[in-house]
Amino acid sequence: PVVYNNVIYITGIKQDTMDVLSSYDLKGKLIWETEYGHIWNGTYPDTRSTPTIENNRIYLVSGMGEIVCLNLKDGKIIWSKNPFKDFKGKSRAWGIAESVLLTAKNAVSVIGGDETTVVAYNKTDGSFAWKTKSVGGTRSYSSPIIIERGEQKMILAQASEYLMGIN
Repeated sequence: PVVYNNVIYITGIKQDTMDVLSSYDLKGKLIWETEYGHIWNGTYPDTRSTPTIENNRIYLVSGMGEIVCLNLKDGKIIWSKNPFKDFKGKSRAWGIAESVLLTAKNAVSVIGGDETTVVAYNKTDGSFAWKTKSVGGTRSYSSPIIIERGEQKMILAQASEYLMGIN
């Protein structure tokens, strides 16, 4: 779960097939609940992602690789993309366990596979921003991060066999 502005946001499963994000007040009263994608349907099906929150938006990756942006106040989906399907991503045995990385302009996710390793979408409207070349292999069970060295910012992303730095 993530607690933000005295509200608890937690992912779970609905009807054994859908990832759901629920919003609760601090006394446990449900505020809203939104289905945002399909659960991982392979080994040990379940929800694995933690929400990333910025301002009035929540960003998530579903168990099957959909990247979703929701309105913080009512849970309505603002935009949704499926780079895992669109770019033929590859996962390991236990599916997708990643939080979306937010940069100044983009929502970034690792997808793995032969076409690309990392993709980014404009975090405001979901339009495609960029993709990296593929380093091969599947996605890992880790989230990309930003590091800074001096004035240089770099995204570190991990695939199953490689760690890559992205300018």
